[in-house]
Amino acid sequence: MTKINKYTSLERRFVVTVGLGMLLFSLIAGASYYQYLFINEVEGANDLQKQLVETVRSQAEVGVFTQNKPIANEVIQSLLVNPTILAVRVETLTDFRVEKTRKASVDFSNGTVYPLFSPVDHKEQMGSLIVIQDQDHVNQSAANRSIFNAVLMVVQTIIATVILMVMFRRLVARPVADLAKKMKEITPGQGVYLKVEERHRHDEIGLLSQCANSLLRATEDALKTVHAANQSKSEFLANMSHEIRTPMNGVLGMIDLALGIPLPTKARDYLDHAKTSSRMLLGIINDILDFSKVEAGKLTLDPIEFDLEALLDEVVALFRRDIDRKKLELLVFFPPKGPLLLVGDKLRLRQIITNLVANAVKFTEKGEIIVHVAIIDQTKDDIRLQFSVKDTGIGLTEDQISRLFTAFSQADGSTTRKFGGTGLGLTICKRLVSLMDGEIWVESTFGAGSQFYFTVSLGHKTMPGNANHLPPVSLENLNILVVDDNDNARAVFTEIFASINLPIELASSGSETLLKMREAHESGHPFNLILLDWRMPAMDGVEVATAIRLDPLFGNSPPKIILMTGFNREDVEKEARQIEINAFLSKPISPSLLFNTIMDVSGIPVDSHYGKTEKLIDINKLIRKVGGAKILLAEDNLINQKVAQELLKNIGMEVTLANDGLAAVTLVQQGEYNLVLMDIQMPVMDGYNATRAIRSDPRLAQLPIIAMTAHALTGDREQCLLAGMDDYITKPIDPDQFYEILEKWIRPTGSTVDVDGILARRAGGEYATTMLRELPGIHVESGLRRLGGNVTLYQTMLGEFNSDYSMATKAIMVALEGRGPLENALRLLHSIKGIAGNLGAQFLYESARSLEKAILEEERDRWQELLSQFATCLNQVLESTHPFIPKKNTIITDDRSAVADGNNVDREKAGTILLELLERIQHADISAQECVVLLREILQDSNSQTELELLASSLDVFNFKKAKTHLVSIADLLQISLKNQS
Repeated sequence: MTKINKYTSLERRFVVTVGLGMLLFSLIAGASYYQYLFINEVEGANDLQKQLVETVRSQAEVGVFTQNKPIANEVIQSLLVNPTILAVRVETLTDFRVEKTRKASVDFSNGTVYPLFSPVDHKEQMGSLIVIQDQDHVNQSAANRSIFNAVLMVVQTIIATVILMVMFRRLVARPVADLAKKMKEITPGQGVYLKVEERHRHDEIGLLSQCANSLLRATEDALKTVHAANQSKSEFLANMSHEIRTPMNGVLGMIDLALGIPLPTKARDYLDHAKTSSRMLLGIINDILDFSKVEAGKLTLDPIEFDLEALLDEVVALFRRDIDRKKLELLVFFPPKGPLLLVGDKLRLRQIITNLVANAVKFTEKGEIIVHVAIIDQTKDDIRLQFSVKDTGIGLTEDQISRLFTAFSQADGSTTRKFGGTGLGLTICKRLVSLMDGEIWVESTFGAGSQFYFTVSLGHKTMPGNANHLPPVSLENLNILVVDDNDNARAVFTEIFASINLPIELASSGSETLLKMREAHESGHPFNLILLDWRMPAMDGVEVATAIRLDPLFGNSPPKIILMTGFNREDVEKEARQIEINAFLSKPISPSLLFNTIMDVSGIPVDSHYGKTEKLIDINKLIRKVGGAKILLAEDNLINQKVAQELLKNIGMEVTLANDGLAAVTLVQQGEYNLVLMDIQMPVMDGYNATRAIRSDPRLAQLPIIAMTAHALTGDREQCLLAGMDDYITKPIDPDQFYEILEKWIRPTGSTVDVDGILARRAGGEYATTMLRELPGIHVESGLRRLGGNVTLYQTMLGEFNSDYSMATKAIMVALEGRGPLENALRLLHSIKGIAGNLGAQFLYESARSLEKAILEEERDRWQELLSQFATCLNQVLESTHPFIPKKNTIITDDRSAVADGNNVDREKAGTILLELLERIQHADISAQECVVLLREILQDSNSQTELELLASSLDVFNFKKAKTHLVSIADLLQISLKNQS
């Protein structure tokens, strides 16, 4: 049955109401009519019986008077013609009787008695005529005729009702419904005039239609005005944010340059504050740009493969400093056995989570923040996740919740509000969640905190090396005690350890810890490993650890202690320096990091993959097989050179460097090498042409050449193979894949190498695995892994990256705005992409990759948005790497790249251009690149092409100091004096 509610249309209300009413009326009327007809039918049968009796009465009186049986039988027979009469008897007052029945046994005492009188005077009663009626037959006949007539009446009523409804619908309901439909179709920004049909009526409906048309015309004009204003606003926001960002990036760039030179303490403090304020302003501008994209419907997604655990680690790193400052606890929980390798827009998902965590940190002064991820649904290729961010902050009122996802809306809108912000973040998050086929909502209690939820639909894949979560046999008997005063933290640890099949016991305080340890020791099953929280009431983690180490009860079998903290790690390490702590972990702790740390303190070597251990016997075998091999590394980027060199030297190989493809060809022709690692994008000659040149020499046809590039697009591998290369390694370099490729292509050298010495150098000394402090935007463990744990080299590379690329955003912007060739931006992005991946700056790697792809595919409408994301990621990495900037830039020049003596160079013309270039460099003039173009033509046959390309690369990133150094080197090679100008 149709259900009526407040959203039911008028037409349907009428149909349902009138239809049900008329049906009920028809049923009642039909029942009444049936009863009336039935009674009439029964009475009619009785009247007919009486009429028949009156018809034969005189003949029956004659038969009784004469006692003539034939006459009596004739009377009876004439009555039995009526099927409703069951039996008839004619009898006298004496013994004369004639009867006939339709049944064998009939009781005439229940029959209707009609007296028979003398035919002579009609006064004296002589006998009786008894008639028995078949009542069942009478009732059945009456019922049949009554039902037929009643049903006929109901059908006629229904037909009349339908006709009435049709007429009402055509004359009343349909015009009103059409009018309502047209009015409903009026939506802001539709821009289409919808006229209501007036039907030339002169009644109230016609008048209503005329009024509606007038209203529609006025509404349409207003909508056009609003739409134009909205479009202008979106264009204004986009243009304004772009125009502001351009000088703002210049301001940030100049501040970074200023901070890179010696300054008075007060001046540096001023610049640090200016930099912080500038970044805040840039963040607001980015929000405005995203909002304008949302309103214009141009906000799109760029799906890639990404690791959920790494994404959450990166988000946590962003807020570690604020968490430490406020002494909050940040907990992250996600399904340890769920698929961690997802497919989606990683940057946008990170933006949503970052925004929600940022709000939680901003509005929480004490307590904890919990980030939770749950699997809602999962198929073979797709997964639906629910994220939640819960805090113990100030909470929200119902009125604030109702305005929460409205643009430019703040929970506290007063001018004296404590918390700032544009009020755009949640609006943008809502749009991003919608693009990911999800929804976002909030539950909150004012004064008791809030919990934001959002769902997204993503793809997923099986992560290599993550199929088996079982611990090694050596850990199966490990007795673990986890100590944390936070209930939620203990719940997270319980779930993590359950996922890797390691049983644990829990304690919530220092005193309970010591008690459980003594009980376990007395029972003969002491704890082998203690995971100890630092910040606890009564006794903190350091005090508990000290008590354990000083207790003689545990002297013979001291447990391993891992100290966990959600606060400043340097302070904890300093405080715990006097006691034996086996490892430190910073909260929130991911399952993979926890697992690897347990493996490490248990003496089992591990790498950064979850549940996967490095097999020293394989490294031993690799060193014995390929140790001593001679490798030619063709790579133009200094940082990438160091990464590859470190990986190669780590297994005992001899490495020769070539800064460009032409130098690589020359070196291969002059020496003997076991393998060539060939970068693709290099100055002078790229990797493709260098490979073709090498393959053109029949002597080098069998030399293994491995492509090593940040290009990872479809078809790149095929292009490398077509050029004559044997295999393909992508940047950032994965050590396992790198070594696997080397083992595959290098023939056994037969060289005698000190395997034990190499392994010892990998395990200790220069390659100590002491972790750096957390660096926002950089996954330190991943970067160190690529360098075999060489912390000193890693710090040097971080500083060199900062020196080389501090002005990269400005250089790319110049190219994207048409003030320079796009090739400059592509070359710069390509370099940053490879270096960022090797350093562990994954988000910078991905943002550079996205912008590079958009430039190659000419998606100009996305350039500014992606440049903004790139600038944010780069600025974060630059801020993290600033403490590692070297005091002096070291310029490395490989003279072996010389291919000509330069005697044919027009030195006079070259000197004039070099002097002009030097002047522009000294004035930091971005037009200096124009001189480089002229120099390329003059120096094409000289031995200074490598230095010229390095000079051009320095100018690309506005590193004028380094460019001047290369300029001086060119002048020295050409024997041109610049003394009077420098």
